[in-house]
Amino acid sequence: MPQLDERWKPDACGFIIRNRYGSRQLVIDVEPTRPDVWRKEPFHSRIRGWAQSSRSAGQYVVVCAGRREIAVFAEEEIDLGVLGPGETAEMTYRDQGAFSRPVVLIRSAEGRLLREVAGRLGPKAGASVSLPRTSR
Repeated sequence: MPQLDERWKPDACGFIIRNRYGSRQLVIDVEPTRPDVWRKEPFHSRIRGWAQSSRSAGQYVVVCAGRREIAVFAEEEIDLGVLGPGETAEMTYRDQGAFSRPVVLIRSAEGRLLREVAGRLGPKAGASVSLPRTSR
């Protein structure tokens, strides 16, 4: 768990931070009456930074507002809505050449793939991408 200052105490910030799935996910549980409190600074940039640094370790960041879950990637946030009983969200990236896209796989309690939620396609981390020039 990261070391944080007084602003991150639950009564001050409106959320708690915990691990789940054997520390594979860092979960931010926000007060349902303040579902967007985590998007304020200094919280939002730090949470997105955790998403960026966790990627190489196979760890991910999820925000839970009541039963609603939001997968936080360095590039974007994907609102998963409300997961059903026993459903889990598996966060990953799908590579396509020099590009990749964040993907969330929603699985049943038995591990069966129920649905896939894909984010936007963007340059792969560390990749140098040149786009073709258009003539005028």
